[in-house]
Amino acid sequence: MFPEQPSPPPLAPGQIQVWVANLSDWKNRLAEFRAVLTPLELKRLDRYKIQEKKQEFTLSRGLLRLLLSAYLKREPSKLEFPVSPDGKPYLQDSSISFNISHSGGLFLAGFSLFQNMGVDVQEVYPITARPQVIQSYFSDAEKEYLEKRPGGLDAFFSLWTAKESYLKARGKGFRLSSKDFSALPEGTSPESYMIYYRSECVQGWSIAALEVGVGYKAAVAAEGQVREIQLSYLQPVSIPGGE
Repeated sequence: MFPEQPSPPPLAPGQIQVWVANLSDWKNRLAEFRAVLTPLELKRLDRYKIQEKKQEFTLSRGLLRLLLSAYLKREPSKLEFPVSPDGKPYLQDSSISFNISHSGGLFLAGFSLFQNMGVDVQEVYPITARPQVIQSYFSDAEKEYLEKRPGGLDAFFSLWTAKESYLKARGKGFRLSSKDFSALPEGTSPESYMIYYRSECVQGWSIAALEVGVGYKAAVAAEGQVREIQLSYLQPVSIPGGE
């Protein structure tokens, strides 16, 4: 076990527990996190040529193992993540599902008892090719929604994270055509989203925006009725025994 470990409450049906961390807060744990990576993860790590990307991979995988070790009460180095045919990592011998994302130095991890669950976080920044991205990846209904919000970076990234969290929950990534479905806000406030597949409303999915910090947009998606989302911030100083 890690010498410092969070103490997450037991997961309840219908609940998603989301953890947020600034990767820069954990740089002093790089060596410790690298030591618990599997040989396969180390091979993936060696493929990164840019040092910053190496650090991001090590820290995000280390934080995932730190959290899963706390949930499962197991040694972090012993945790195995087989990959489904759709490319989604999972736990073979546990009912807990998990998903992670990181962008702009911010790490996000979701844990639940839902079979299909995904999270996504994106740093909000100006994209010079935004019209081309919208044309290539967004549905006609989403284009119409965004056209009513000219210059709306927040709206763009809110929709992007809602779509990506849904795709990650399905385990399809962008192999499922992102133009074939729409993620559109329920009502006037983009706090929750409905999914439409070729104009037909897709039932049985919950998608919610997450407030994770200024300059970021994030969302979580799950197949089923989400009754509660718990958002926690993970810092070394917040863990008993931390620096």
